[in-house]
Order: sequence, then structure tokens, then C-alpha cells
Amino acid sequence: MHFYRVEKVLWLLLLSNLQQHTEIQQLFLYVLEDIKLLSKWHNDILPPMGQAANGKPTLLHLSVGERMGS
Repeated sequence: MHFYRVEKVLWLLLLSNLQQHTEIQQLFLYVLEDIKLLSKWHNDILPPMGQAANGKPTLLHLSVGERMGS
């Protein structure tokens, strides 16, 4: 996982002109690709947010009344 690169790259982008710095452009593209791969992995492996693996809502996403069983 390369999320540590994102902040560094974004700062470099703010401080430089992309058209003159192809190395920064390339690093930025690598970071975007990492994010896409991690997002795909997350979506493939983990259940949708708010659902347990069995498809039922998790306690965090239920209202107080639903948690209490009413």
C-alpha cells in the first residue's frame, strides 16, 4: 500500500508545473493506479459499508430503536 506517497505527490504538484516535470506526472499516475487497485480490492473483499458478511446491517448503521430491538 502506497498511501504515504499521496500527500507527498500532492504537495509536489502544488509547488511545481506539471507540464515541465514528467517525473512528478509519472509518480502521480502511479499513485492513482495504487488507489484504483486498493479500491477494487476493498470492493471485492469487503462487504458493502454498513453490512456484515451475512448481508445484515451492522450495529453501527442501525438506529437506536433498531439496536434496542423495538
